[in-house]
Amino acid sequence: MLDLEQSTRKLLTIQRAIHTDATGQEVFVGLTAEESKRYVELWHEASDEFIDLHRKHKIAHTGIEDL
Repeated sequence: MLDLEQSTRKLLTIQRAIHTDATGQEVFVGLTAEESKRYVELWHEASDEFIDLHRKHKIAHTGIEDL
């Protein structure tokens, strides 16, 4: 399970931004388990790595590629 507060997990689940993958790991849509873990670690940083992971997740989540 990702290191998320319960309220954050609930909101992300309602938004369908996270789900359980085929191996039973909680992941962000469009990200691997490893990327999802790193995404949470970088959550409060404005690093290039976080921005790249956020963009990848949002494209997969929304289907909009011009973000």
